[in-house]
Amino acid sequence: MHPLLLRVKAVGPRVVSHACPSGTPSSTVSRRLRRFQRAHPRNSHGQPRAPKSIERYELPQSIHKYRSEKTESATRAEPQKTVSYTQLQPAFKAPNAHERVFLALRQKNPDKLLNAFLAVSKDIEFIRSIPPATFTAIFRLLDPAFFVQPFQNLHHEISGAHTAQLGIQAIQDIFANYVKNIGEITRVRRLAGLKLGITDYTFLLNCARAVGDGNVAEGLWRDMKWDGVVPDTTCYNHYFAAKCWSGMFHPVRRHKIRVIPYHMVMRISKTPREGYDGHILGLKRGIKATILQEFEKMVQSGLLGDEKTFTLLMTAMAREGDTNGCNAILKKVWGVDVDGILGGEEAASQAVKEYPKTSPLHPGTDLLMTVAHVYGCNNDIPTALRLVDHISRGYSIPIPQDVWSHLLEWTFVLAVPRYGQRKHEKDGASTGKLPKRAVTSLWETMIAEPYKVRPTMPMYNREVKNLANRDMLKQMLERMEEGRLLYLRSIQNYRRSRVEYLRALKLYRKHRVVLRSTTPIDKLRRDVEYNAIIKRRNLVFIKRWVRLLMRGRGGFKWSHAGRGKDAYTRRRLPNLIDEWRAFLPEFVIYKTPEGVVEFNSRPKSIVRYRFYYERPPGEARGS
Repeated sequence: MHPLLLRVKAVGPRVVSHACPSGTPSSTVSRRLRRFQRAHPRNSHGQPRAPKSIERYELPQSIHKYRSEKTESATRAEPQKTVSYTQLQPAFKAPNAHERVFLALRQKNPDKLLNAFLAVSKDIEFIRSIPPATFTAIFRLLDPAFFVQPFQNLHHEISGAHTAQLGIQAIQDIFANYVKNIGEITRVRRLAGLKLGITDYTFLLNCARAVGDGNVAEGLWRDMKWDGVVPDTTCYNHYFAAKCWSGMFHPVRRHKIRVIPYHMVMRISKTPREGYDGHILGLKRGIKATILQEFEKMVQSGLLGDEKTFTLLMTAMAREGDTNGCNAILKKVWGVDVDGILGGEEAASQAVKEYPKTSPLHPGTDLLMTVAHVYGCNNDIPTALRLVDHISRGYSIPIPQDVWSHLLEWTFVLAVPRYGQRKHEKDGASTGKLPKRAVTSLWETMIAEPYKVRPTMPMYNREVKNLANRDMLKQMLERMEEGRLLYLRSIQNYRRSRVEYLRALKLYRKHRVVLRSTTPIDKLRRDVEYNAIIKRRNLVFIKRWVRLLMRGRGGFKWSHAGRGKDAYTRRRLPNLIDEWRAFLPEFVIYKTPEGVVEFNSRPKSIVRYRFYYERPPGEARGS
């Protein structure tokens, strides 16, 4: 045994014995001795052990040479050399700005790649030195499916006012920043004297489609012709989608694509008002004429359309109310006879056209979504339901949740009561009006056999609001309880993602060099941000429902509130306020037949529930 270890073992008990009073049991002394030895670890040579971060790496040759010299010196009894631990640590050279681009590309980290590329965008020589294949790989990693689409689906249910209330970035700003960054990368590539290829233009058109910007798609289409790039079917599909959905992701324009006389008149104008400027109508420059002209060029060039192509043709026709053209495409391409299905003909005569599953015309969920949207925005929900069910059964395609959500959304829009003579007679808002119970009927259908759909929080929001309009208090409270469970589940998801992020961040800061290429810090951070927005959005929904309970309808004449005209405001409402007190506004005000009740729901003497609010990591207090 090394003499130094003998010395430590001899000194250790004395140190421990001085720290222990007389009469201390030997087991306690041994335990403290073991703690002392763990706190001062030694290697086989009696020297302090190197940190774990150093032991992970292979020691340099100089260290092995040092050890061999040390062994020889021990035999010759020469004085030993000493080496500090700072000399033993491996030297890591921080990557420069150019190396960070390729490092992020190898790590497949979109956030780091975008920031690193923008940092070197002014170095034209470096941009010119990037091979075309590498530049295409950079484009592919900056996919809008990572930067845009998750927040796009989330913001679909959030209005502009609630975006400011939640303290989150508006979807228009997210789109603008993404388009600006991609445009900067494309600009510096052109400044370097390098042209874009078909793969690059396909990516750029896909970006325009994802953000719903028809003007950007139009500019890229002209640039393709200028560069002599011949578009393929995928390019045509992205271009059609960008034109058909131009501006439709804006909260103000969400339901203004509904085909009614007032909306049609606003889109024919040369200078449409805000909310109607996504696409225009007309024989020469309208959305339908533009898409059909480009489709004719596509056919003349020898390209064949796929499922996406024909569904976008149906969407363009539906924007101008041409449902007959949609019916013709369904019958010619997929053998779906809309008139025969609605007329109640036998199922044998309504068989769909069969395609191999490898065929580009074999339908999928995209056709179901298009049918739901096309007939929903044209005020014909019964036809949409019949066709979706027929196509689903004919091609054995399960109806996804987003299709049910879209059908429920348009059913809710058409079932909302319209008040005033203008709404009924002038602007055609009552076109395709459905009874109020239509929302609940569709709800009961989708959650029952054979569909068994699990409703989302936005779907619960529409059902609760519909029940409130129908004075169905009992059913409304049942849906509110189910929605509260979904809200609590979103809190659990947020907390779980936050714990994972903080744990990974701690390891990254502690072993920065070792974990640099293995810890997905940016992805975990985006998951936390995404789950935080979902949690806050769900909280806003529940607060809306609680306000409906306090507001009521028709002087609080709920059909199931109890006996007596004042039973709800005197007995039921106070109990509901106590049950949902965690979701009350700070100042509660509601009317009763005798007057107005007003009180502060957050006095300092009461400890409020905090289970429904968690501050995201990095957010300052009081913000």
